[in-house]
Amino acid sequence: MSGKRMIFAPHIQALIEDANAAKATGDLPGAISNCERLVKLDPQNPSFLGNLAFLYCVTGQRRRAIELYADAYAVAPQSQPLRDGYLNALGSYAQELSKQGRYEEALVWTRRALAVEPGHSGLRIELANALELSGQRAILRDFLPDARAEEMGTHVMIACMPKSGSTFLKAALCELTGWPEANLVYAYMQNEPDLYLPNLLKVASQNTVTQQHCRATGPNVQIMQAFNIRPIVLVRNLPDAMVSLYDFFEQGAIRNTFFGDIWPGMNARSKYDLLIDHFVPWYLQFYVSWERVQKDGRLSCLFLTYRDMVADKLGTLVRVSEFLGIRKTRDECAEAVRILDGDIYRSRFNKGVVGRGYSILSDGQKARLLGLMRSCGLINEDRIWLKQWPG
Repeated sequence: MSGKRMIFAPHIQALIEDANAAKATGDLPGAISNCERLVKLDPQNPSFLGNLAFLYCVTGQRRRAIELYADAYAVAPQSQPLRDGYLNALGSYAQELSKQGRYEEALVWTRRALAVEPGHSGLRIELANALELSGQRAILRDFLPDARAEEMGTHVMIACMPKSGSTFLKAALCELTGWPEANLVYAYMQNEPDLYLPNLLKVASQNTVTQQHCRATGPNVQIMQAFNIRPIVLVRNLPDAMVSLYDFFEQGAIRNTFFGDIWPGMNARSKYDLLIDHFVPWYLQFYVSWERVQKDGRLSCLFLTYRDMVADKLGTLVRVSEFLGIRKTRDECAEAVRILDGDIYRSRFNKGVVGRGYSILSDGQKARLLGLMRSCGLINEDRIWLKQWPG
């Protein structure tokens, strides 16, 4: 039996010794019987409660173990062994429910465990799984247990394809709102730029603008749900995006990929082949993921295309501000666009020419693009922006 060394009455000491002897010989029912009698004699003793809870866990009686651990932890919250036992019981029971397909129940118990230790990495993974499998929305308490929604800032999120004009839109929104840009990724280079929760938590109470090349993965969506982030999804037709990405890599950004060692020795056609074969699949996953999230009602998204934004920057900014409920006038939007149009460094438009991709890519390369889109079910009138070239 565990616990601090204490002086017990003879009959209690005898029960402790009997419980220890039963446990040592593998007589778990006997150990449980003696521990139950000890708890009845001293129901506030954390050692007695914890030992009985442990035995219940070992014998698969996790619900009974959880309640005993909860009682013991309430009496002795400073006890790390009790805390660990409590978390293990909660996590194990949640996993058991999940294996049975009882995902909503698993979510309830996972959240209860995280209330005990919000930063527990294993439980965070279980939470993400339970939310995804149950189809339930994440809530603020999942990430900030003591926060209130009214204390949170507004976080403008531009989820964007690379080379889709997102830097201009981000800068325009920063200019329009006066809000700072927030980097909500862990790192760039070859890293997948998913939302990085610690960075978001640092600015959770502020108003921010973020531009991020991230797909609508389950964990990304859950964070957005919890912090009431309504993303602006910025897309571009694939031929133009590939030509712009080619230019970007030629300027040195190829070092941010895994192909920096072979790129300089390739001819232009081979470089475009590489972009189509290895980068377009990510672009298609990006679009499919956000379209699915919107369709399933998991997030409210505003889809914008590069072509429409370039053709009507003012109208685009007005539309975005209305979607976000920022309450800016058309004149204020026009002033933000005017300032950005005069600042090449902040807008970072490359050539900004719509339709370049059609004239530069070969017929075979365009056919491969169509094949990739067709394999994802993305060839129809609703997704014409993906193609946007004649023929």
